[in-house]
Amino acid sequence: MLKLLTIISIVFVCIINVGLAYGHPFVVDTEPAQSSNITTETNQIIIHYSEAVEVEYSTIKVFDKNGNQVDNKDTKYFQGEDSLIVTTDLLDDGVYTVTSKVLSKIDGHIVSDAFVFAVGSARIDPSLLEETEQPVVYFPEAGARFPGLVGQVIVLGTK
Repeated sequence: MLKLLTIISIVFVCIINVGLAYGHPFVVDTEPAQSSNITTETNQIIIHYSEAVEVEYSTIKVFDKNGNQVDNKDTKYFQGEDSLIVTTDLLDDGVYTVTSKVLSKIDGHIVSDAFVFAVGSARIDPSLLEETEQPVVYFPEAGARFPGLVGQVIVLGTK
């Protein structure tokens, strides 16, 4: 009976805490918008994330069509810990690629992302917008987690 009550208590605690489970930070919104064509010059890129990120270990980089980094390498918080901004000189007509690499304050995972946008009369090549297939399981990460799972089984035991 005590074992059954323990199991019910654990299940109850897990159900109550479901709302507290967080995923990796993902991009919610960008300024300029992903795949957009803005008509005026801009000098800042802003990315809003789904959760707080660690600015000291996060970067936003802006590249021109030749692959030259054109940002000022000054990634910082924008409006709170869930958005970052990087400044540039005024961006002329052209297509720009923005890459970001952020460290989550919630779960400690590093997440990378990229998007393109155009300024002025430049047009985005549609082939740049095609999604690439990502593996469901990243084997190096899975292998690195395996010893921890074995340790949890040893400490917590199974019956």
